[in-house]
Amino acid sequence: FPVTNMGSMFQDCWNLSEIPLFDTKNVTNMQAMFASCYGLTKIPKFDTRNVTSFSFFTYFGTALREFPKLDTSNATNMSYMFYGCSRLRRIPRLNTSKVTTFYEWLTGTQSLQEVPELDLSACTTLEQLFYNTGASFSNNKVVSAPKATNAGNMFRYSSNFWESPNLDLSAIRNFSFMFDFAGLKTLPGITFPTAASAASIVANGFQYMFQQCYNLQEINISPEFNILNASAGGANTTMHTDMFQECHSLGSVKGITGFIYTLSLLGCKLS
Repeated sequence: FPVTNMGSMFQDCWNLSEIPLFDTKNVTNMQAMFASCYGLTKIPKFDTRNVTSFSFFTYFGTALREFPKLDTSNATNMSYMFYGCSRLRRIPRLNTSKVTTFYEWLTGTQSLQEVPELDLSACTTLEQLFYNTGASFSNNKVVSAPKATNAGNMFRYSSNFWESPNLDLSAIRNFSFMFDFAGLKTLPGITFPTAASAASIVANGFQYMFQQCYNLQEINISPEFNILNASAGGANTTMHTDMFQECHSLGSVKGITGFIYTLSLLGCKLS
């Protein structure tokens, strides 16, 4: 019978340094296949045409430097896929058209130079997608995830994100900690929810959104967004607590109104 499940097949093989190419054309599950293979420096270009889960695939692959352009056309789960791959420098553009979750996809990839262009059309959450990565995002195309409602911690601790892509956040209902401690200098072209949909934003949905973005100089958001509209039943004073806290360089916020300065601008140049 053909093998379809290779989940955790080599997990915790700490001293494994090389993997031969073998038949994987019928495999649908590669979850944690190479998790905690600390000595593995590269992975062969397996036949992955039928694989749906790559979650934890190279989890803590701390020696991994190269990654092949695999066929990911049927993948739906890539959560933790490159988590802890601290020496990985490049990821080729992968087919992510069916992927619904990328949770902590790149966490700990401090040597990664650039985030590949992603198709987020099927993604249901952006939470911690680029959390704690050393990569930059030079691709300036619009990033849109029409099915995702959560962008919490999306770029948190990503210190080399000097330039953000154009972001369509019109479907997002949670922005908390989204850019906390990111290296952004400017934030152009953000599309926020409309006033009609603002009331569905979760409680505390803007808390710490830009906290400790020490290099951030300018924010430009459209259409104009009044934070007071984001609270059903009136002003929610905790909705945007410390939204711009410690943004020492921030000199211009365009397109956001209704926030209470004493609550959201502690340590900020604008205060």
